[in-house]
Amino acid sequence: MQFAIVITDTSFDLADFIRINQGPFSFQYSGVSEIVYEDTRKKYSHISIKKDNTLYELMEDEEKMIVDNSFESFNMFLFMYFEFENAKQIIGNIPLDKKILIDNDHGCIMNRDSFMKTNSYQEFINTKH
Repeated sequence: MQFAIVITDTSFDLADFIRINQGPFSFQYSGVSEIVYEDTRKKYSHISIKKDNTLYELMEDEEKMIVDNSFESFNMFLFMYFEFENAKQIIGNIPLDKKILIDNDHGCIMNRDSFMKTNSYQEFINTKH
């Protein structure tokens, strides 16, 4: 399973992920703070997006400073997925007028454009500042 942390302002929430991905991904709520998608015809299709602002407390001070300087208030979403291209598609569907950051959980927080230019999960997690 692969991971990413997506950070948005508070005007973007789980319901927005469902709304903007209705065609390719039929997300369903799995509790109050998590949505999931799974295509039972495919072995590795599972995708989970969990809203969890407590992830902020696990960040290094430098990372917290980036988040604090970028957002007045924020939502943090833990993405868990098997296929990197699915994560890119979902993140790419977020409207361009929404500011987002993506944390690779390996010491780098990047903007949408940098994330979309990565070609693989290995490249994503090996990206440094």
